[in-house]
Amino acid sequence: MIATIIVAILLIASLSVFVVLPALQPKATTVAGPFNLVALDFAYDRIGFNPSFQARVNLPIWFVFSNNGTNVHEFLLYSAKTTSQAAVLAAAKEDLALAQSHHPNWATDPVEANLTLDEYNTLHDGDARLTRYNDVDRNVDPGATTDLVFVIRETGDYFFVCHQVDSTVIPWKIHQDHGMWGTISVTA
Repeated sequence: MIATIIVAILLIASLSVFVVLPALQPKATTVAGPFNLVALDFAYDRIGFNPSFQARVNLPIWFVFSNNGTNVHEFLLYSAKTTSQAAVLAAAKEDLALAQSHHPNWATDPVEANLTLDEYNTLHDGDARLTRYNDVDRNVDPGATTDLVFVIRETGDYFFVCHQVDSTVIPWKIHQDHGMWGTISVTA
């Protein structure tokens, strides 16, 4: 009789461990991704390719961002509800033009070129027209890979760009102008 009671207690305990307790646990959060994003010198994966991703609102979005190019690249996130790709590119170009106007020998003197790029970065990072969604802003050095995990709290369309400067051509060109941009569509 005692053995029967012990077996019954063990059976009830095991049911609570394997049936009741798991049911009380919160459900696992779904993560969108990992999305692999590979930057080359002035494009993602191949020339003319603007990647597009799908995600769900209020759930983590995970990007694995690899830089297989020879230039520093960045991931800047914007909401299409508050700005447009054309508007952020125009603002970045204005910041670059202003920095170049302060350093007239930017195209011929390497020291002036570096000063121009430094000033551009300062102007760009402080430009209210270029406020990133949830401050998502990450640089990735050549040969490096980084993980970006962020949450988008509203449905809609979002886009990411690279605003580094291609100083190998005259006039200098912002990477977004080379086609380094992509989209994220966020649904309920």
